[in-house]
Amino acid sequence: MVETTRYPLPGHVRIRLNSRSGAVDVVCEARSDLEVEDAVGRRISVELVEQQVTVSGRGSSRLAIRCPAGTDLVIGSLSGSIEVRGRAGSVVVSSASGKISLDEALSADLRTMSGRIAIGSVTGQLRTKSASGSASAGHAGSADVATVSGSVNLVDVKGEIRVHSVSGDVEVAGAG
Repeated sequence: MVETTRYPLPGHVRIRLNSRSGAVDVVCEARSDLEVEDAVGRRISVELVEQQVTVSGRGSSRLAIRCPAGTDLVIGSLSGSIEVRGRAGSVVVSSASGKISLDEALSADLRTMSGRIAIGSVTGQLRTKSASGSASAGHAGSADVATVSGSVNLVDVKGEIRVHSVSGDVEVAGAG
């Protein structure tokens, strides 16, 4: 059984999500509160200090939230996929392993040891770093992509592009 809890937010906040293992799912949408999904018996803590909300999940279950569009996100996970749907603000992700998927953000700094990184659109600066795993982006203001082994595919970057790769294909199309 899954329960959801809603938390009022004091305007624009940064949300920090911490997960040991298990998927992290974030939906950024038109709303003014934070909704946290919790499977009964699982321990999730939610703490609001000034303009930052910290949501921590323990164990290996899925951590799922719904937050206002444009929210700044800081996500940390040891393992498990991370998916951010909708329009986020500034997004910072650090993961040991697991796929990272991001629909849309103002800026993004995404780092993983192993796992694919897939980005739809980043208005400003996009930074990715992966030891093994591919990185692809639809649109970005500028891009700095680093991988040891894995392909890089950038479709439309308006500004400066930097790609660092030891082994893997690099494809840049339609760049400004």
